[in-house]
Amino acid sequence: MTTDLPTLSDQQIVNLRPDRNSVDPSKPYAFMVEDECSASGELTKVATLFLTSSECAFRCTMCDLWKNTLEQPVESGAIGKQIRWALNELEIDL
Repeated sequence: MTTDLPTLSDQQIVNLRPDRNSVDPSKPYAFMVEDECSASGELTKVATLFLTSSECAFRCTMCDLWKNTLEQPVESGAIGKQIRWALNELEIDL
C-alpha cells in the first residue's frame, strides 16, 4: 500500500512554525542525568546535554529541536564552555 504524502519545501515548513524560544548562547538550554541501558544490558547513568547553537540544516517536520536554536552559530569555543558549565552544574568531574 502506498500513501501519497505532500512534499513541503524548507520555506513552507519554516512558515508553519511558531517563534523560537529565547535561549542563552552561553549555556545549554537543558541538561539531565538519566538511566540508560549499556551495551552489556545494565542500567548506567548518562548525562544528556542539549547544547545551544544554530539550527540543523535538515528541516524535518517531526523534529522540535529547532525551537531552542539561535539564528546564527555560537562563537568559537562556546560549545566547550557550555559542556563544562553543564557538567559543573551536574557535579560531574572529568
